[in-house]
Amino acid sequence: MPFSNLFGRKIPAGWRHVLVAGGIRGALALALALSLSRTFPYRDQILAMTFGVVAFTIIVQGLAIKPLLQVLGMGAVREDAYELARVQQISVSSARSELDNLLHNQLLSGPAYDKLRQELDAELERAEKQVADLYGKDTTRILPEIQTAKMALISAKKSAIEQAVRDGLISQQTANKMIESADQELDTLVGYGKPSKEPASKTA
Repeated sequence: MPFSNLFGRKIPAGWRHVLVAGGIRGALALALALSLSRTFPYRDQILAMTFGVVAFTIIVQGLAIKPLLQVLGMGAVREDAYELARVQQISVSSARSELDNLLHNQLLSGPAYDKLRQELDAELERAEKQVADLYGKDTTRILPEIQTAKMALISAKKSAIEQAVRDGLISQQTANKMIESADQELDTLVGYGKPSKEPASKTA
């Protein structure tokens, strides 16, 4: 793992422990033991030891994975007030959009729409205020959102470039260079690569 960390995204120490502890053995060891000839010396003892080791790894190591995750603080969903407020904001906003669709499709009368719209708008305003208040206490909370948004924007750029090729606006060669640049930007964003030190104007 230390060697692989030199060439890509680093594996956190906690996950290293989980990977090692989860190294459950079984199929290959049993297949090799059972493949021994019946006349092979100490075959029965080898089979017994192999079954014992396999049983140990499956039962002991297998059942220990969950407690290990808890000790390392992994696997559990950590919810805080900001995340709950964001989910509330997103859910109410989605309900608000659905309400507009119901009206547009003539599935809801005007008076019913107005009443429900007022209720949802008030609920959405409360959620937005809560999000703003929590953000004011810790401005770093939006960093994961910004990263996710940037990844979506880069994906949109690549889709637009591919569409430009299909429309005959640019050549495939030019598109490949632009897509490669977008991929490098994405790699840098998610931590797989390092920002290029070459001038932006330099071309191949």
